[in-house]
Amino acid sequence: MKRVLPFLLLALAIMLACGKSIDKLSADSETFRLATTLAEKIPMLNPEKNATLVKAKSFSLSAGSLFKELETNMGKNISQLTDADTTELSSFLHRVLNSMVESRVLLNAAQTEGVAVDSTQVDSVVQTFFRNNGGEERFMQILEANGLTLDILKEDITENLIKENFLNDNVFANMQITPDDLQNAYNEDKTTTVRHILLMTQGKSPEEKETIHSQMENLLAQAKAGENFSDLAKKYTEDPGSKENGGLYEDIQRGQMVKEFEDAAFSVPIGQISDIIETSYGYHILKIEGRKKESRPFDEVKAALERQLQNRMRQSLYTQTIDSLKAAEKVEILFN
Repeated sequence: MKRVLPFLLLALAIMLACGKSIDKLSADSETFRLATTLAEKIPMLNPEKNATLVKAKSFSLSAGSLFKELETNMGKNISQLTDADTTELSSFLHRVLNSMVESRVLLNAAQTEGVAVDSTQVDSVVQTFFRNNGGEERFMQILEANGLTLDILKEDITENLIKENFLNDNVFANMQITPDDLQNAYNEDKTTTVRHILLMTQGKSPEEKETIHSQMENLLAQAKAGENFSDLAKKYTEDPGSKENGGLYEDIQRGQMVKEFEDAAFSVPIGQISDIIETSYGYHILKIEGRKKESRPFDEVKAALERQLQNRMRQSLYTQTIDSLKAAEKVEILFN
């Protein structure tokens, strides 16, 4: 699944993660006090200890790095993190750390290749921000209201353009969609409807994950023995987006869910229950309720299919590149 805390969407949409390594937080700062409060839920966030949350061959990310990143990207909205419960907070911070790691390894690779951008490219992006947000004055008000600055925005735009240019020139340049690819995509199931049960594992220790897996094995046995899947989902799932609907997600299109979830949702036979599937969120079991194929003529949807295939291929190539770069850096996430 792809989920972000709703109250953080606006702040995160304004800025792009840059993943810089930052020193410890100043003890007299609001962010230090916020980190101290959140450490009551997740002790590794304690700003006094400034624990290492990610280590790699050429960089590391500390608790201070994480909070400086949050401060830069969220501005005043960072205080809203106190509203999240422990599971929700841990899940969100894992996503932020993963984003920081991806950004760092990509930027390192781009700089190794000598990729650079000039100020005119950056200014062009800034002008786009202005146009899409009611003009320069209005956009500057938005930045100020969130405790952000134009200089910070330009710095992040520069780094993201460097990464984008690297990907376009070194990863996406040779993508090709053939006529057979288009026809095969047209013949595929277009959507799938599933019910699922999720037990979260983000931020859990290996021992806790083992216990959670055993709990999911028990739920899977109950479901395969004929117990009502919807009732089991309402009682046990930890996915707030589908809990009240008995774990139901209707008419899921390809690319909407994380890969492991999607693969099962489109491959398990209709009416059957999947084995336990692990994603970045936790352990899932799915029951496939039904699927639909494209009903419109091929020529009518050909252009849209080509865009979808390009997006899928880009995502696949991006994931492969990130995995390769992380492996070369020996990235280890220590945050739990």
